[in-house]
Amino acid sequence: MGEDASSTWEELQHLREILKEGGYVTDGDRLELTPKTLKEIFINLKKDRMGNHEVTTRGAGGDTQHDTKRYEFCDPFQLDLHTTVKNALTRMGPQVPVGLDPQDFEIYRNEHMSRAATVVLLDQSRSMGLFGSFQSAKKVAMALFALINSQFPRDSLYVIGFSDYAREIQGG
Repeated sequence: MGEDASSTWEELQHLREILKEGGYVTDGDRLELTPKTLKEIFINLKKDRMGNHEVTTRGAGGDTQHDTKRYEFCDPFQLDLHTTVKNALTRMGPQVPVGLDPQDFEIYRNEHMSRAATVVLLDQSRSMGLFGSFQSAKKVAMALFALINSQFPRDSLYVIGFSDYAREIQGG
């Protein structure tokens, strides 16, 4: 190897060690992603309540839900008028006109509706069959399909097979 190739090899080995120490990959015959890695990727990609994505925030940009909450500054102002008036009447008692106060405002919550798409490129060239790698690649694609369908049902998975040309492989 030349000097540049040797330097690049050392950098890649250092990166491999960093990923292994961080718990992002396991080191066997080849590197494999850990569940921690996939969880971090999917948490940042999708924020909805369906599936196993963790959600720490709510906000605009999705379907209106039936549950409500007290209005806070900067919330989208989707007012639940019935509950707002009820809050005012509970606070002040029955009177005309009804005296609304900011603490009475009740708004509808929104559900996040973002989605993620994952594309797996599956090498179908002759060399994959000769070295026994094709079966392993299919197993990884099937495991990813099972993970996405069970934990992230709104996400999409596309498998693209390629050798001389590329085409989508449809599930059956």
